[in-house]
Amino acid sequence: MKTLFLLISLLAPNIFFAQERGVTPATNSSGATARVAPTTRAVVVGISDYQDPNIPDLRFADRDATAFAAYLQSAAGGSLPAENIKLLTNKAATTGAIASAMDWLIEDCKAGDRAIIYFSGHGDVETRTRFQRGFLLTYDSPPSNYLAGAFALIFLQDIITTLSEQGVQVVMISDACRAGKLAGSDIGGAQATAANLSRQFANEIKILSCQPDEFSLEGEQWGGGRGCFSYHLIDGLTGMADGNADKQVNLLEINRYLEETVPKETAPQTQIPMTVGSKGTILTDVDEASLLALREQKEKALPAIATIETKGFEQVVLAGVDSIWQKKYEQFTTALQKGELLEPAGASAYDLYTELSKVPELERLHGIMKRNLATALQEESQQAINAYLRADTKDLEARSRGESRYYKYVEYLEKATELLGPEHYMYKSLKAKQHYFHAVDLRVRLSSRTFSLGDSVSIWQASSKENIQKALEYESNAAYIFNEMSILSAGEERKVYLEKAIEIAPEWAIPYNNLGIYYRSIKDLEKAESCFRKAIELAPYFSHPYLNIGLNYADQKKYHEAEIWMKKAIERSPGNVQHLNSLATFYRDRNRPEEAEQLWLQVLKLNPTYIHVYNSLSGLYQDTKQYDQAEAINWKRLEVRPTDGDAYSDLLFTYKYSGQLEKIPALIKKMEHLNNSVKNWEGENILGYAYMFEKNYDAALILADNSIKNAPNSPWVHKFKGSVLVRKKEYDAAIPFLETAIDMGMNPSNMIDEIDFYELSKAKSFKSFAERLMEKMPENGFGFRMMSIYYQNLGDNRKAKTLYSKAVKLSPGIENYRINYESQQYTQCQQMVDQGDYEKALYFLDAALAAGNRDYDLMQNNIQLDPLRELAGFKALMRQYFPEKTKN
Repeated sequence: MKTLFLLISLLAPNIFFAQERGVTPATNSSGATARVAPTTRAVVVGISDYQDPNIPDLRFADRDATAFAAYLQSAAGGSLPAENIKLLTNKAATTGAIASAMDWLIEDCKAGDRAIIYFSGHGDVETRTRFQRGFLLTYDSPPSNYLAGAFALIFLQDIITTLSEQGVQVVMISDACRAGKLAGSDIGGAQATAANLSRQFANEIKILSCQPDEFSLEGEQWGGGRGCFSYHLIDGLTGMADGNADKQVNLLEINRYLEETVPKETAPQTQIPMTVGSKGTILTDVDEASLLALREQKEKALPAIATIETKGFEQVVLAGVDSIWQKKYEQFTTALQKGELLEPAGASAYDLYTELSKVPELERLHGIMKRNLATALQEESQQAINAYLRADTKDLEARSRGESRYYKYVEYLEKATELLGPEHYMYKSLKAKQHYFHAVDLRVRLSSRTFSLGDSVSIWQASSKENIQKALEYESNAAYIFNEMSILSAGEERKVYLEKAIEIAPEWAIPYNNLGIYYRSIKDLEKAESCFRKAIELAPYFSHPYLNIGLNYADQKKYHEAEIWMKKAIERSPGNVQHLNSLATFYRDRNRPEEAEQLWLQVLKLNPTYIHVYNSLSGLYQDTKQYDQAEAINWKRLEVRPTDGDAYSDLLFTYKYSGQLEKIPALIKKMEHLNNSVKNWEGENILGYAYMFEKNYDAALILADNSIKNAPNSPWVHKFKGSVLVRKKEYDAAIPFLETAIDMGMNPSNMIDEIDFYELSKAKSFKSFAERLMEKMPENGFGFRMMSIYYQNLGDNRKAKTLYSKAVKLSPGIENYRINYESQQYTQCQQMVDQGDYEKALYFLDAALAAGNRDYDLMQNNIQLDPLRELAGFKALMRQYFPEKTKN
């Protein structure tokens, strides 16, 4: 795949490079009169060392750029002042910095001015889209998803068109040159980019280093390390191309010179430069002294041009202003370097810019300051996108811990777009990233529960999706946006968005991993594994697909293989708390509580605010009758989140199971105090559950009504009232509130631990409730599970089993949910039945019955207990706990 070496010169008619002297005719070294040139400005870019290792480095692109800048400053190139040149090489040549430099040209060039843009680096097209748009690869471009951060040729077209409309003529010189494996290699990316560049955008003249289907070479034989075309281009413009010795070089002459020299020196590799446009266009006046020196140097094989340095433009402007403003300007540049962009207040780069932008004496620096600030504000967010696109381990570990840095990027990008304005060609791209990061920030914080339940989950979810949809409106062909859309969607939509992301960025591993998760969710385990392995092929260091292959094996009850793959994931990402939590859960489900405990404690060392793990440890300690540890972990949990209702609920059950009933009144008083201090629906919910625990349902119902009055848009309050009504045995009255909670976005699985659905099934409207759930959420197993209970109650076990199997297929793990209230041990019993360990199943069933879960009809009709009923141990438990039912 070829590299793109782009040189664009935007000039007044009939003059390319000329002397930058005065407004009257001047005499050159030969005594001839030289034409007067308008103001000339140049942006010179060269990138050999790319940030991402998946973009192959070049050898001499940065040298070519440096040599060209030196040429412009020399007498041969017009003695351009240093302040009129922006030289960006390697790390300095980011997308933001190049865009900022382009702005400088657009804003500062006037009618009749000259502007030169020189780019030396890779060029490619976006992968297999039907548009195959071309891009210049900047230093910080992502390797396989150019829409996420490279410099689009459409931007270049906008720039050239804008300048042309300002009365600037355009000459473009491009070198589609050095080979390298890029994202678009398989579809001729660099060739396509070169072909696109060969088309006229406005009225420009074009000089191309080679034909679109050729490579351009670089090597040490040219100037000690240069590109062949670039090396001979400067020689030709210096005067070696002046075939008729009239001390001018026109387009026809540079075309002949390059055609004669380049193919000869690159043979046997074919490289034939070409030109487009009026052949009589004069490119430069020849400086005889420079030409003579070049010929002498060629004879001695010495370097042709030396760098010239002049005093910086900023220093010249600052020399004429008050020392107070000099110091402020220095503070501004220091804040930029230190990354203090929006903070601290009054001393941030943004605040200092705002102050300095009102100083008339610094007017000539205002544009530079604005562009530099806008560049800095977007670069960190670009790094975050790049890290995600390469599935960076540290970035994904931070996401797993809920360490959302993205709210900062949202503010940065908002300020950047305010500075640039909606007419700027990068405005839409930056707005897309702003809304993308807003959506990601909400999702990451929501998934890790780093928020108060006082904030409605449904509102957070809706806001996240609203932002990602806005991002898509601004940038309709970005893979990372479609990937996020899939995460925020459900059902078949997830697959559609992921396939679109893969179409745009077929070399990006994360969408394949997420597509595998989708296939696993619908129990297509073969397709799921294929996707996970494709993700590993693309990024062997990416830990998530290893974990997901492990979970895939667990679904198939291949537990040995599952554990091996889950450990492989942790080896690659030992700080990923989600991986550790998954393996701990696996150990718990395999009845290996000691190993599960150690992993969960390790998670809390990495992330003490990971609430899910406190919940898991609490359940583990209760299941294993370690009530002191259960109590301690829940008090620790309340230190992290003082308003965590689940912690209070678990403490109540811990005290009940352990026989510490004397502690319950004090705990309830603490909950009453919390409710009085919080004064919101969350506090009312927490206290309401305590009243339900004491069977004071009327007091709980009063709190439920207050919660709905205070937060009518929260699904949690409607679920709470439904729970109270179920306890009061007002089943038909409960169902509308549960349906409202689900309509507001609550996952039905969030109800299972609090509502006895076997009790709820006594409602006359239970069947229609289950039917509506199946119709509304056909991809969720919950409605089918409810309907299986309905037929179980009717004694139709055949239909019940069919619906139960459907529920498990749609929602793997639903068989482990506590369908009955206050029955964690019953859950463990069901899990052991699934694993075929009937001895342990009977142990947990005994614990569940001892804890008070004594529903004889459930024991006789629940299809999950079928394998146990003929066992002597099961019959003994029935006689022990239901003596009246079994005396005959």
